[in-house]
Amino acid sequence: MNERTPLPHKLEITCADMERFAALYIWDELEPEPRAAVEEHVAGCMACAARLAEERDFTLLAAQRKLEEPSVTLLAQCRSEFSDALDQREASGAWGRLRNLLRPKRWFSLHPAWSAAGCIVAGLVVGAMLPSLLRPPQPPAAGQSAGAPQAGATASPVSLNAAQVSGISMIPTSDPQHPGVEVRLVAERPEVMRGSLDDDDVRQVLLQVMQDTARFHSGLRMDSLDLLRNRADFSDVRQALCEVARNDKNPAVRLKALEALRGYGQDERVRRTMMDALQRDDNPGARMEAIRALRVLLEDPESPDQAEVLKVLQDRMNHDPNNGIRLESAAAIRQVGARARY
Repeated sequence: MNERTPLPHKLEITCADMERFAALYIWDELEPEPRAAVEEHVAGCMACAARLAEERDFTLLAAQRKLEEPSVTLLAQCRSEFSDALDQREASGAWGRLRNLLRPKRWFSLHPAWSAAGCIVAGLVVGAMLPSLLRPPQPPAAGQSAGAPQAGATASPVSLNAAQVSGISMIPTSDPQHPGVEVRLVAERPEVMRGSLDDDDVRQVLLQVMQDTARFHSGLRMDSLDLLRNRADFSDVRQALCEVARNDKNPAVRLKALEALRGYGQDERVRRTMMDALQRDDNPGARMEAIRALRVLLEDPESPDQAEVLKVLQDRMNHDPNNGIRLESAAAIRQVGARARY
């Protein structure tokens, strides 16, 4: 007697299933069987048909919307900060392995005999030194300072040499052109250095942080630069900004340094820095900022090196790989030509 072959089970879609099937149906991500089940359900359910139509309209609107690309500066800063985080993680990983190796429990388990001998020696040393450690401190001699500086006191320039800057912040004042500065230091005991940008000690610390790429991460260098740009009228600050614009590995820091130098094109160092950035910086945002600064310089018909600046702009107009740089260079050249006609 032949057995009857069972009929295949037919897939059925409910209204609750449409929440997850609607988008898959619109994007053509369903297999033929569930796709047919969705179409059959929609044909008999006006509510789900309306939901499917809304999903289709929303998808079409989303597809027509132009996506905004993040700025070159933001991308460069994110990449740099991510690289700094990886470096710090790698360093902390190496320190963690060393710390794990030096744990007493691990050392005792690997070297029991040497560990016992070490404990005996340590006990003898502590026993010999304990009386002197428990002796009360002697009062300071006449003329001698009665104690070390307390946490929160203003740090001396000498102590800064052995300190690590952990944070920089601006202190609001009644004069926005003369903001206060707070530099937090990590030494044997935490210290805080407070002052203004007119204080040579404070300014020198900020200049050191801004230029020292080996010791300080890009975020701290940017904080220092944000404060120092208020004193770009100082020659030493402009010199440091020029060095940062030329040599800092973070394009976002170089860009901010070029922005701080805008308007100081009468300084030959600044002009050379702007022209070098336009010709050699591999970041389009930095090159664009150099053009803007040079256009400010070209607004003054008496400004020096105009012929050389125009030559650099002509070269970028013809050869720069970035279309925006070529267009901006051409606009700067037209600006000079228009002024000459009138």
